[in-house]
Amino acid sequence: FTVMMSDGTTTASTTITVITDPLANPGILSTTTAGDNAIQVASTGGDAGGIWTSSDETIATVDANGKVSEVTNGVVTISYSVTNNCGARSATTTIQSIAKAIASGTILAFPNPTTGNFRLDFTTDLDNLLTLTAVDIWGRVVYTEKIAAVAGINSARITLPSNIPSNSTLRITLIDEQGKKYETTTIFVVK
Repeated sequence: FTVMMSDGTTTASTTITVITDPLANPGILSTTTAGDNAIQVASTGGDAGGIWTSSDETIATVDANGKVSEVTNGVVTISYSVTNNCGARSATTTIQSIAKAIASGTILAFPNPTTGNFRLDFTTDLDNLLTLTAVDIWGRVVYTEKIAAVAGINSARITLPSNIPSNSTLRITLIDEQGKKYETTTIFVVK
């Protein structure tokens, strides 16, 4: 823009160019389950060089690359913060940490919400073949899978089919060969 000044007899003008930095952009956070069943949080479309933090390191910690290490059971918020000349901004996601024994019959799914890939943790009393069933809010079975379980704590990586729409709510149930139904859990699919 141009600034003009005058003292009544002399007029002077100058052009000023203003260059602004864009706002710091933390991007959109997503969670996946890594091959070792660890939770990996990633920023998509955000500025590089941000800082990862956990809201409660007694529940879960996060390293400089977004890999979450579970310490104990609980819910924790993982944040990715970036700073530039225009200030700081953060993006967050909630993680359910399961690091200790799960009561028999209980099932836990995370990350939740999920993009369609999640980890299912559960405990069984016996070696068993379980049937996982995912039912949508209209009562339609949208996915089934057989899971071989051993007595004790089990963890299974689940990949839902890509045709399950975003913003779906699914009830996940496990039933063993003897007909024992485990506690049902709900997951939310966001893409």
